[in-house]
Amino acid sequence: MPGVTVGLPVGGGVYEFELAVRSVFAQTYTDWELLIVCDGSPDDVVQRALQVKDSRVRVIVHPDNRGLAFRLNELTHMAAADFIARMDADDMMHPDRLAKTLEFFAANPHVDVVGSGSYLINSDNTVQGAYREPDLPDKLSGYLNSGVFSHPTVTFKKAWALKNPYDPTRIRTEDKELWLRTAATSSFAKLSDRLLFCKVPLDLSVAKQALTAKYDRKLVRELGPNVASNSQIASKVLKSWIKQIVFGLAQRGGLLSLIYRSKFHALTPVEKMEATAVVDKLTRTPVPGWGGEQSVDGGHASYRSI
Repeated sequence: MPGVTVGLPVGGGVYEFELAVRSVFAQTYTDWELLIVCDGSPDDVVQRALQVKDSRVRVIVHPDNRGLAFRLNELTHMAAADFIARMDADDMMHPDRLAKTLEFFAANPHVDVVGSGSYLINSDNTVQGAYREPDLPDKLSGYLNSGVFSHPTVTFKKAWALKNPYDPTRIRTEDKELWLRTAATSSFAKLSDRLLFCKVPLDLSVAKQALTAKYDRKLVRELGPNVASNSQIASKVLKSWIKQIVFGLAQRGGLLSLIYRSKFHALTPVEKMEATAVVDKLTRTPVPGWGGEQSVDGGHASYRSI
């Protein structure tokens, strides 16, 4: 049994997918399995996944796209390890992510879910800064806020996830719904270490923001009464509308770059240099089967088409 399963649902984008996989092979902790689930992925992504030559890698290919929440639940059932580290296919893990996260779990066995800080990078992998996110809420009503966890940073116990699956009917809010639903009966923690490079393109999508806001308000109205007062719920809904309006006005005024900058804190020159060096290392990490590199165990990725 591996120490941790890295769950990687993949839609499209072979270049970003390659970088995500390279970051797994760059981990200082090597007792992992990588579970790649192709969710209606293009042929080039599927073929690239199947080229990996390492028995720690499993590739599951689905011709249909069922969405993130559905595939994360599937990953939970298929994972061989007791811990599942998730990530998105356009992000990269810091080389110490698995080691530091598992070390924390070992020292805090009561914790169910661990997240971390992260860096924000743009489409060409340039480090922009430290992703701006709040501490974990100290009240249940705080889970009505977005950004409780940066979703790709979380690692959870498989046993916990089996009892607390994602709701596939929640569009673009599956993570927020999960934390809100389980906060009262679970133990969450967040490491201050920045252990993920989260990719956010400079050309922010107003359409995606509006769609997220729509489903976020729906979630707040439906589940908010369980943890917050009517005035708190109304305030959250109003702030969501204001944010959506500001986003649209910023687009019309050519000011989306200001919203982009609000997503991260500036790094010191030394911090930025160190983070950039890590990104450079990740992009050059060899993957057996992709360039003639040999697997550490001589094995091949297993494959299943569903």
